[in-house]
Amino acid sequence: MISQIIFNWTAPGLNRPLVVKRASNQTFYDETWIKIWENIASLEGLTHLYIKLAVPFRYHAGWTLHEDDILLPIMKVTRPQKFILQVPFLPNQEGTVRGELGDRVVLRLDEAYMRR
Repeated sequence: MISQIIFNWTAPGLNRPLVVKRASNQTFYDETWIKIWENIASLEGLTHLYIKLAVPFRYHAGWTLHEDDILLPIMKVTRPQKFILQVPFLPNQEGTVRGELGDRVVLRLDEAYMRR
């Protein structure tokens, strides 16, 4: 039984935000992102989860704009009760999914972003 997952997801091909709502526009990276979260959600014994997302700096603003699309698949994860997702983009003040995730997902801004 898997109880802990710690991984960095670096995708050099991510030159635009993920598309998770419009299936006809999805690429390999979009489908992979969705599948990662579906697989994590299926792990019954998961007690610790830490994921670091890395994308090229020049695309961070676009990722902020589409934060809801990026975070939507995470809603499926109910275990562990609290986990960390480190992201390289600022929060979207108009987004709604971050609020729906509440306290169970700690969205941490990547320290490398702060040094730019």
